Amino acid sequence: MADQKNGRFHVIYRAGGSADGGSITMTTPSGIEQHDVSLPLRSTDGETGVRLTVGKGEFLSVMIQNRADTGTVTCEIVVDGATVAQNTTSAAYGIASCDYAIPY
Repeated sequence: MADQKNGRFHVIYRAGGSADGGSITMTTPSGIEQHDVSLPLRSTDGETGVRLTVGKGEFLSVMIQNRADTGTVTCEIVVDGATVAQNTTSAAYGIASCDYAIPY
């Protein structure tokens, strides 16, 4: 659940699929980040996904592009434990894109 006292929301960006890796682009409170990653996406502490805390009105976006011509890539955005966006592509070098706006 959101921290109702200060209007903060707990977000997890997830990227996975059968592809070996991908190029990820994601929005964070500090800006846009781009990285080449292995799948599934893991945070620096080894947990699956990248965790953020955001406020009301924040726009969330994560895109993962397959680095090969085979396999699938999937993106997912989870806010306070609920999946709010999910997408998959199996296209060669395809991009799965997920976005969501936290309501005010």
